Amino acid sequence: MTNATQKGVQYNWGFQSSDAPNVGPGFVPRNGEETYEPEVYNAATDGEGHVDSFTVSKADHRKIMLTLNGYVTSQFDQSSFPVTFNFLNRVFCIKNIRVGKPKGQYHEATVEAEGFAGVTS
Repeated sequence: MTNATQKGVQYNWGFQSSDAPNVGPGFVPRNGEETYEPEVYNAATDGEGHVDSFTVSKADHRKIMLTLNGYVTSQFDQSSFPVTFNFLNRVFCIKNIRVGKPKGQYHEATVEAEGFAGVTS
C-alpha cells in the first residue's frame, strides 16, 4: 500500500519504498501514523480549578504529530540527520529518534516529528 491522501490514517511502505519520507541517512521507514492536535490549547479556570473558558486553534491550524517506525541500515548516523524533512506538503521537525532492539539483521527505530499548518518550507 502506498501512502494515502487522507489525514489521520496510518501509512505502510515497502522496504526502501520511494514514496516513504526521506528522514535521514540509514533510516528506512516502514509505517507511520499521524495524529492531529491544536497548535494552541489554553484553558482558563476559576478559583476552584474548574474550566470557565478555553482557547483552541481552528481546524485548519492543527499540527501533525508524525510517528515513523522502521529500521536502520549500516549508513545510519543520527548526528547527520537534518533538523527538518518534508512530507505531506509540510515541514516536519524531528523531535525524537529511538533505536531499539535488533530484529533480524536490522535494528528497529522510531522517529517522532511535528509539523505545523503554516510552515511549508
